[in-house]
Amino acid sequence: MVDTPAIKLSITGTGCGDPTIPATCVNMATNATAQQNLAAQIAKYQNDLEPLKIYPILSFGVAYELPHPVEDRTLMQKGRFP
Repeated sequence: MVDTPAIKLSITGTGCGDPTIPATCVNMATNATAQQNLAAQIAKYQNDLEPLKIYPILSFGVAYELPHPVEDRTLMQKGRFP
């Protein structure tokens, strides 16, 4: 992969400083402060992910072949042992 991971966040709903006082509630989707805070958080996350721009794709495997019983019997009959 050769690209910076992208983050997309949005905020909706109502946020209240004090839920018992309705006047402190704001629409988070249209509130400038909430949107600025969200943009700052996205920028921080994007900066944190910057080192992941390029990473190698590695693969590792191990294989083992079990002896075949018919082949072993044939070799033993011929006097050859595996």
